[in-house]
Amino acid sequence: MGIYADKDLYNWFTDEYPLYCSQKLDIGKSCIRFKKVNDIPFNLIGQIVQKMTPIQWIETYEEAFLKKNKQFILRSNSDRFVFQMLLFSNLV
Repeated sequence: MGIYADKDLYNWFTDEYPLYCSQKLDIGKSCIRFKKVNDIPFNLIGQIVQKMTPIQWIETYEEAFLKKNKQFILRSNSDRFVFQMLLFSNLV
């Protein structure tokens, strides 16, 4: 999801969460934990997914985490497309 890498997105989510769910927010660096399926605020999850595209996530990741490892930066849109395809193929 990437909200931990974008403070504005993280702050938006933590402010909105209580409006959608009565349970306490249980969030880690890269996960949001729910005890019951019925507790998942699907509308809120849908909104946050729309706020960051895969390309934006890749750019955020590169800016925040790959500064030291410049050889790993995806330099072109075709590189990003291949990365996205690898990423999504592992999710399915």
